[in-house]
Amino acid sequence: LNGSSSLIYLDLENCEADAKTFEEILASCHSLQKLLMSSKGEKTFLTSNMIRSIWYQNGHAIETLNLRGCNGLDIESIQKITKNCVKLKNIDLFATHLSKDSINFLVTNLTPNVEKIDLGCLWDLKDEHLKALVVRCNKLSVLNLQRTEITNNSLNHIVENLQQTLEKLDVNCLHCNITSVELTMLKSM
Repeated sequence: LNGSSSLIYLDLENCEADAKTFEEILASCHSLQKLLMSSKGEKTFLTSNMIRSIWYQNGHAIETLNLRGCNGLDIESIQKITKNCVKLKNIDLFATHLSKDSINFLVTNLTPNVEKIDLGCLWDLKDEHLKALVVRCNKLSVLNLQRTEITNNSLNHIVENLQQTLEKLDVNCLHCNITSVELTMLKSM
């Protein structure tokens, strides 16, 4: 791992290595197009070195970034990722505990070329965030909003902006304020 690898796809999903091992592996990668670091049981903590490897070394090439269930994403890391990973087409941030400010920065600065995004289980995701996202990223074909607190307003924004592209939508929410009448609006899509 001392040299630079030519890996384009790295799957560290559910890997139970320590942070130093993750940092060493990521430090050797300079042309990743697809990175999966999602964790289930034991949460993967993303260090600043890991984030730096993602945006600085691989930002020019990365198209798929799966950080599902990872801890350690703060406003600064979201800023670095969104500003430098301009080829992103697929991003999974399910249950990453993003703050309201981080979500706001993400939805107003994410590359408009994103096609799939998972924002499920982000308790601070609100209707105004979703509106900014679907206006900016109007090529979305897959959108997961499961276990968020969105309302009927979000469905209106989805219908208005993603009518031509959306293929899969998850709004399975216990705390959502969405009525069955509003859900029928999706049939028009």
